Amino acid sequence: MACLILLDDGLTGIIAKDDDAKSMADAIISLIENQALSSSIINNAKMKVATYDEANVYRKWEEAINSL
Repeated sequence: MACLILLDDGLTGIIAKDDDAKSMADAIISLIENQALSSSIINNAKMKVATYDEANVYRKWEEAINSL
């Protein structure tokens, strides 16, 4: 599942069970009711997304090529 590569359940998102509306609803409710969890996930996700920033990706490719 591709989302498991991009998301860390409970850290950068909440992964609901496939084809399970109750699981999705429970995840949404937990974010609404737990502001600390919601804020934490938002901040962690922003940091993770920054690692995929064009400049960071370019730098990593350059480092990899230069190490050959």
